[in-house]
Amino acid sequence: MNELQMVSVIMPNYNYARYIEQSIEAVLAQTYSNIEVIIIDDTSTDDSIEIIQQFAANDNRIKVITNHTNQGVVVCRNLGIEKASGMYLCFIDPDDIWDLNKLEIQLQALETSNGNLCFTDIQIIDAVGEKGKIRKHYYHEYSYKSLLKRNFIPHSTLLLKKELLDNIRYEDIRVNSFQQWIMNKLEIKKIIHEDYVLLLKIFKTKNVQAVHVNQPLVFYRVHANNYSGSYFKKFLSLYCIYRNTQDFSFLKSVYCTFRIAILASIKNIS
Repeated sequence: MNELQMVSVIMPNYNYARYIEQSIEAVLAQTYSNIEVIIIDDTSTDDSIEIIQQFAANDNRIKVITNHTNQGVVVCRNLGIEKASGMYLCFIDPDDIWDLNKLEIQLQALETSNGNLCFTDIQIIDAVGEKGKIRKHYYHEYSYKSLLKRNFIPHSTLLLKKELLDNIRYEDIRVNSFQQWIMNKLEIKKIIHEDYVLLLKIFKTKNVQAVHVNQPLVFYRVHANNYSGSYFKKFLSLYCIYRNTQDFSFLKSVYCTFRIAILASIKNIS
């Protein structure tokens, strides 16, 4: 493996002092060491920025960006992409933990298969780090069409060549006035799954050669602060994605929403 291939790790943060130390430690301890770690703090009010700065003072691979106003995760990730100098990009949330071999295994998989995007399975952990269910994300094909049926790529497992993001960035999901009215009635502040929108754009417009590593190399933490909310919120978010970002008809958007929800439910039960 060519050690000259730098990997840029992008981590947005907002008030994750409880977990961010473990996340940073897991990234810095990777067996593949030619990395830069770009941490974007979105005006945290807890102790997380102090924790970040302590790590940065002891490891020059860490670059810290501090926003002057709260911008949200979409802006933070896009800032990280703009500042990244690596051939490869990957993303980690400040409450997740990587297996220490994650990057090395993924880069080897890409090199062996001549791929340009790699993802892995995940293992669920709770707020205190207790391990739970392993979620397998194997699919029979990796394409835009199959991604519409199921989002088979957990975002914190993603490793891709930076060139795949040429002219592509994260975006907040727009809503029309009626959708906003529903959100207000249900007290839904934000449409979620902006990472899914990014993947749809990549698979729709780029020549993606995706590789799946059949190992849980990311420990995905589930806790009160990152729980995405009710099933209706998830349904509404998926509908808005299909209707507003993919320009599907009303009926096709409804169909795709229920199809992906049903397939996800079957996968979780199995």
